[in-house]
Amino acid sequence: NEMDCGRVSGRFADRTGVVALEGYLPSRAAERSLLETVRDLADVVSVDRRGLVVLPHTYCEVMDFLNAARLRVSADHTARLAALNGPASAGIRRYRNGESIEIKLKAPDYPAYMYVDYFDRSGSVVHLLPNTQTGLYRFAAKQPVELGGAAGIGFSLVAAPPFGTDLVVAIGSAYPLFDALRPDTERAPDYLRDLATAVAAMKKKHRSWDQEYTYSFVVTEP
Repeated sequence: NEMDCGRVSGRFADRTGVVALEGYLPSRAAERSLLETVRDLADVVSVDRRGLVVLPHTYCEVMDFLNAARLRVSADHTARLAALNGPASAGIRRYRNGESIEIKLKAPDYPAYMYVDYFDRSGSVVHLLPNTQTGLYRFAAKQPVELGGAAGIGFSLVAAPPFGTDLVVAIGSAYPLFDALRPDTERAPDYLRDLATAVAAMKKKHRSWDQEYTYSFVVTEP
């Protein structure tokens, strides 16, 4: 089923008859099918698809992990959109060639270790937090977290070729997930395997484990 790796939300404007869609899909074919279905709905005049992103296939593994791990979706994430089939993306950030990529988050409502990972289309993941530059850090409840840019911590990120869609996943945990820092960059399947093991161990060790996640897309363009 092509839509197994898709999450989309929609907002209908009664006055104009416009449906604004936002979220991610696994292919252009799935996008065309969705648009045709929505356009055929009663009272729909037009469809705004600017919020849709077609995911590279490698990201389906990441989304499968998030669904299987049964982590809690952050309150900020769920408040962003009312999803049709589970949580849609918390946002799409677009950057032109040469622009500095900035990731701005907020820690959960409790002190937490933040794990922020940047998945690219090649199947690699860059650990924006923690890494060898930032070390492991426990953030205060609701503390702002800024990565990249002039004021951010950690690596400097700049939009550059090859352009396309990347995926940022942030997990907040009341306890450290790993005993040591991961390599700054590694293969995404290796990391997801170890992350699944860490999450399972944490759930077994702490019956009331505070944790949550959010994710968003970074689209780079010429």
